[in-house]
Amino acid sequence: MGGGGRGLRRTGPPAPGGVPRDRRGRPHDPQRGVPDQGHGRQDRPRRADRSPQLPLRGDDRLRRPLMPGAKRLLTELAAHDVPTALVSASHRRIIDRVLRTLGPEHFTLTVAGDEMERTKPHPDPYLLAAARLGAAPERCAVVEDTMTGVTAAEAAGCRVVAVPSVGAIPPAPGRTVVRSLEEVDLRFLRSLVAS
Repeated sequence: MGGGGRGLRRTGPPAPGGVPRDRRGRPHDPQRGVPDQGHGRQDRPRRADRSPQLPLRGDDRLRRPLMPGAKRLLTELAAHDVPTALVSASHRRIIDRVLRTLGPEHFTLTVAGDEMERTKPHPDPYLLAAARLGAAPERCAVVEDTMTGVTAAEAAGCRVVAVPSVGAIPPAPGRTVVRSLEEVDLRFLRSLVAS
């Protein structure tokens, strides 16, 4: 078999539409490159290009370009030795891919959703990150792009900068909403935790 059929064996008649099945009998679409996981959707195919991409949401396995200003902000924080955590509801394997794009050197620690009993929107991931950084949650500035993440960070007592990406995030007391990470720098973040 060619590369598209590697790891497949026929386990009976093809799935509806003439699609072969994988070793577990699940439909396999060679155009997509990976078996259907039984959830009515398929993982994304491997990409040949290496343009900076981040998961939109770990559960969706969708990709989108890195937010404008993200690399600059991470570089600035690292240059000033500001401890930084990547806190995500995504699984560790996805976080590790994201780190290859962002650069693991930018983060003091990471927290993945599959390492937590309760993940976002619960405060647990942010409370864990703050504790591991040795900081009180109210002294932590969190940059979030989803309402679920904003809810978790606020419940933990952190200062929140919302940069909406997948849905609107309304302004609220103690929450700062910006259009882009281009508006956020170290001075801006320090002003949030000083107030």
